[in-house]
Amino acid sequence: MPTIQIEVIVDQALADACPALRPMLGQRATLSAKTPAPNPSAGKRSFDEFLKHRIPRPEGIPPVSVEDMERAIIKGACGEDD
Repeated sequence: MPTIQIEVIVDQALADACPALRPMLGQRATLSAKTPAPNPSAGKRSFDEFLKHRIPRPEGIPPVSVEDMERAIIKGACGEDD
């Protein structure tokens, strides 16, 4: 399991949140927490699921091609205005 470590000075808010730290009030402490290993398949969608959940294009807005995007990027990079 991956571990996260942070160094803190135990203040009143931290001691209130975790009473076991109360004896260390005002002292520097290293806190460690183990995190669950990420699940590589969690949250992945199939392509069909992606298409089903994407936001629809507003009416009256024509499709944009890759060439249109490249032209817009070049115009922006060159400082050209419409």
